[in-house]
Amino acid sequence: MLLAAHMPVKYRRAEGPAGRFHTESRDALVVARRIPSGASVCGSFCEYKLSNGETIAFPYRVYRVENAEIPLEFTPVQKLIFHAFLSRSDNGYVRETHIHEILDMDCPEWIFPYIVKLSDEYVVEILDLIYSYLKDRDCQEIQNFCKLNLSSFVRSYDRMASYWGEYYGGSFYQYVGRKLFRSCYGYQRSLWRELEPHQPMRNRRTLRRPPPHHLPFQGTS
Repeated sequence: MLLAAHMPVKYRRAEGPAGRFHTESRDALVVARRIPSGASVCGSFCEYKLSNGETIAFPYRVYRVENAEIPLEFTPVQKLIFHAFLSRSDNGYVRETHIHEILDMDCPEWIFPYIVKLSDEYVVEILDLIYSYLKDRDCQEIQNFCKLNLSSFVRSYDRMASYWGEYYGGSFYQYVGRKLFRSCYGYQRSLWRELEPHQPMRNRRTLRRPPPHHLPFQGTS
């Protein structure tokens, strides 16, 4: 049942210098029991704050979950946990499938990190999917979430731009990732001022090369 510790549930920081996370979630345990026994997670975690003071942390990637099937008896919350967990799959097609399911459901605040994190990756089909869903909706709540996690948010924009520079090219102003971050998430260059008030404005044309182990959309990574 170790996978239950990595399920997408809300965490509250425990007291003490270790600053570890704790949670007790019946729904997470139910979902964990239905994840394939060979599944595993990578060592790095994505961590975000929620407006109620809680923190959510989830693995950057999960592996060997391609054959996971959602049980019919799952409750709506359990289904959302299941889809959120599998949206971190190393298989791009699996990520796309489960973010599509998430976008078709009512999304509480704790699901926003999964949507935003997928938006800074290189699979343009997923970016198109998210943008097409959000572009005509009221995005104020997800924009508030992005501002609450400002440091992670601006790094995500940089990462998205880096993948565009590495793999796509063309007009960045027309790139779906840029439109998603600016139109839906509320990204502006001036946000860097809030993080680095005494530093000169960053040159947004200087795009960092993505890590070498990330490849264009080929179904995995």
